[in-house]
Amino acid sequence: MLRGHSSKVTGVSFSPDGAALATAGADHSVKLWSMAAPSSPEAFRVAPPGYAIGSVALSADSMRLVCSYNYPTKWGLGMAKVWDI
Repeated sequence: MLRGHSSKVTGVSFSPDGAALATAGADHSVKLWSMAAPSSPEAFRVAPPGYAIGSVALSADSMRLVCSYNYPTKWGLGMAKVWDI
C-alpha cells in the first residue's frame, strides 16, 4: 500500500515501462512514485483549494506528467498542467 495523499486518490497512471506511478489526489496534489523506492514520492502542487483534480497521465516516453483539474461551476473552468520530469 502506498501512503502519501492526505485525502482520496482521484487518478492513477503507470508509466509504460512500469517503473513509475503517478497519482492525483483530492488534496490538490500529484505525486510521482518510483517503483524502485515507493516510500518517497516526488510531490507536485497542482490546484488551489476549491479545484478538483480529475485525471493524471504519464507520456509514452515517461518524460512528461500531465493532470487535468477544474473548478466545479456551470462554466467548467478546466485546465491542464504539464511538467517535464
